[in-house]
Amino acid sequence: MGHHRAEYLGKQSGSLLSGVVVNFPGGTSSNLVDNCPCQTIINDAWTFGRTSAVETIGATAFLLNSGQNYIGFRFLNEATGQYNYGWARISLSAGYGTQPRTLLEYAYENNGGPIAVGLLSCVPEPSTTALLCVLAAGALGVRLWRRGREDSRRWRDLLQTSARGAA
Repeated sequence: MGHHRAEYLGKQSGSLLSGVVVNFPGGTSSNLVDNCPCQTIINDAWTFGRTSAVETIGATAFLLNSGQNYIGFRFLNEATGQYNYGWARISLSAGYGTQPRTLLEYAYENNGGPIAVGLLSCVPEPSTTALLCVLAAGALGVRLWRRGREDSRRWRDLLQTSARGAA
C-alpha cells in the first residue's frame, strides 16, 4: 500500500461523494478515517470523507504493527451510475508514516448494495450466551467428576467393609 492510499481513496476518487468512512461511533473526529470493526455494514448511512488523516486514539484508532485495520469506502460505478460500497484490510508497520504498509484484501458489492466489513477475514467473537454455555458445561463436568470420585470412594469403602466382615 502506497504512502497515502487513504488519501488516494479519499481525495482522488472520481466523484465528490466518494471516499472513506469518517463518522464511525467511538471515533474522536468526524474528519478522520476510522478503523471500522469487523462485520460493520458499509452503506449509505455513513458519512464518507475525502481525507488522508486517520484516527490514532480512541475506539476507532488504527492499530500499528497489525493487519487488522479495516476501512469502509464507496465509489461511483460509472457503468451503472450508482455507488458501490466496499471495505479494505490494511497492514501497518510501527508508525503511521512508515513503511511497509500493505493492502491485504478488499471487497465491494457491485450491485450498489451494502457489504459487511471483513466478510472474508473476520472471525466473529463468541456471544455472551455461548460463553455462558461453555462455562456451565465446564461446571457440570467438574461436578460429575467429583461425584464420580465420591462414588468410587463409597464402593471402595463398601468392598473393604465386606472383605473385613467375610474374614
